[in-house]
Amino acid sequence: MVLTGDHIAITLFEDQLIRNYFSGGQDSLICRIVQKRRVTFFTSRENQNLVNKLVKDLGIAHATVCEFDATKGGLFYKILSFLLRWSIRSGTVYVSIQRDKSFRFIARRVVYIFTKFFPYDKNLIRYLFLHSLSRRKLAKAFHLNASDLFSIESIFVTSLTNLYQDIPVAMYFRRCGRRVVGTVRSWDNLTSHGALHFVPDEFLSHSPWISHAALEFQKISPDLLRSWVSPSHENRFLSDGINRAKTGSKKRIRVLYASMGLETNPDDQNMINWICRAWTDLPKNFELTILQHPKFILWPEKLNERISNIRFDYSTSDLRDYYNFLLSHDLVIGGGTSVILDSTFAKIPIVLTKFEIVSQDYWKSHLRYFDHLDHTKTLFNMGNYVIVESQSQLLATILKQSYRVPKLAARDFFLWSEASDTLNLR
Repeated sequence: MVLTGDHIAITLFEDQLIRNYFSGGQDSLICRIVQKRRVTFFTSRENQNLVNKLVKDLGIAHATVCEFDATKGGLFYKILSFLLRWSIRSGTVYVSIQRDKSFRFIARRVVYIFTKFFPYDKNLIRYLFLHSLSRRKLAKAFHLNASDLFSIESIFVTSLTNLYQDIPVAMYFRRCGRRVVGTVRSWDNLTSHGALHFVPDEFLSHSPWISHAALEFQKISPDLLRSWVSPSHENRFLSDGINRAKTGSKKRIRVLYASMGLETNPDDQNMINWICRAWTDLPKNFELTILQHPKFILWPEKLNERISNIRFDYSTSDLRDYYNFLLSHDLVIGGGTSVILDSTFAKIPIVLTKFEIVSQDYWKSHLRYFDHLDHTKTLFNMGNYVIVESQSQLLATILKQSYRVPKLAARDFFLWSEASDTLNLR
């Protein structure tokens, strides 16, 4: 990562990203990026105290934590954003259009079809978008004096799809002539959020899949791509993992169901309620954990001593806590959740649920993760996963206990090999 100058800045607006970048103590990615330079962290009011605490705990010298107000533009800004949002040719965007049957469906569909037959230059739209917010308005959103703001020589933007915080920050520094390095938060961001509204001077790709999506869907120049390892998928977070005995020799069999939430899987509550009821008929040495999505909490109808309900709080846990928790289970069950990706990285046996308890609208169903959504479809095709298509098949697979570890090919989906480019922090 080429961040030039003695004074750099980093955006950290999302609690999950804060946890990821600060995990690992003195070996954290933040410490490796900052080194001995002066650094300013831009964050939200809600996360300012957390970032201040983590900076103090790590003893990062010459650090300032600055609040930035979320910034929205006017009508012109929204029109340009709309054009970029619905213009790329991805299965994920197509599903998003089909899911919405309101009046917005027509406008989204028109943009999507028009750009198929008459592709326009997104660089022109991006240029207009860059200037759709006044520099003065952007400067006022920083809770930092003008001289300190001006002294920042380059910035690392951690979420290039965060339109109201990271992107306005990036827009301001681009217009000030500063170097902007950026990446995306998650593996689906380059296919599910439309065209990037802002292309940085250097784009950090934390997986071969991200590179593929940047080239194929976003049409980013290969010259801008730099490879690194995702802060969530570094081997050091597994170093203190639990050494699990073979399933057959254990008295307890621990199974994890990874909830997706109703927004991405409208059948999820039905699935949780069913699996909790079905668990009462399983042998007593089988234990079930429901891992809740951090933002979309669902409560099972029925809990007992063999069923637990867990939600991770990003502000009070780090990646070692998370992976140790995953590694304490013998099997992970789920659909399109990123927990499947993380469990693949940790080599935990996985079963994919390709069925519904109550049939849902086709375009809203989580089954779309198997046949339309680009990121999960690719991973599911590469992995050595067990795929079950009924309730009885799932229960039989759990009871059989012949759990299958994902293939290395699936790991290659999101991990760079040792032969790939190393992270150059200067």
